[in-house]
Amino acid sequence: MTTDIITTIANIALALSFIVGLIFGIVQVKTAARDRRERLTIQTLREFQTREFVELMNYINRYDMPSTREAMLALPDSEQVNLIQFAQEMESLGILVAERLINIDLVDKTLGSFVTTSWEKYKKMFLDVREKQSDPFLGEYFQWLAESIDKRMKENPRKPFHETAERIVGADKLLKLTVDIGTEIRQICAGIAQFYEPDSLIGRKVAVVTNLAPRKLRGVESNGMIIAASVGPEGRPVLAGFPEDVEVGARLK
Repeated sequence: MTTDIITTIANIALALSFIVGLIFGIVQVKTAARDRRERLTIQTLREFQTREFVELMNYINRYDMPSTREAMLALPDSEQVNLIQFAQEMESLGILVAERLINIDLVDKTLGSFVTTSWEKYKKMFLDVREKQSDPFLGEYFQWLAESIDKRMKENPRKPFHETAERIVGADKLLKLTVDIGTEIRQICAGIAQFYEPDSLIGRKVAVVTNLAPRKLRGVESNGMIIAASVGPEGRPVLAGFPEDVEVGARLK
């Protein structure tokens, strides 16, 4: 074997070693990025499920938001802390999504329209503070996240994969439903099987009582009650509804 051939083989082997090392390095980097993203995703999901975050959500949902900086500063310190903390949570979430550290699908599936409705409540106050403090970037990621989710929902409305309605074997009057109540998915049994076909209920918005203790009906656990009117002498159930569209999870007043 000549020296030239040996040299050529050695160079090829060196090049192949470099290519293999490069590919291995790229795989390692991608794996590390995926692992980091998965860790952040799990951490974010856990934060959404903490009692503290749920209390903040409940507070924001019920609270009449001040529209100016002065009105916010006039609130008790504890209320100011709640407003600022929730806004910071949403700002941090927006940064994570914008930097592609977590997927916006995750936010859509866990918080959904709550992000957009929260921003609408904060919007007037944020715009007022931006002007008076000369800080045009205050809450920009919160705003971006809310507007991005709102655009997604309008342009590509997501059909929930969990929506089901089915008859219960041996129970002619009962239907077993899975219902999205905004913060979780509930299994609810309803005595409407004689008047509603299961397929007609998929995607339909209903009014639900959610603060009832779980109970079993014909061996199937039910975690709530569908609200319906009783019509006519036979007591035909008519599901309560709304002439205008309402967001999933909206509270009855």
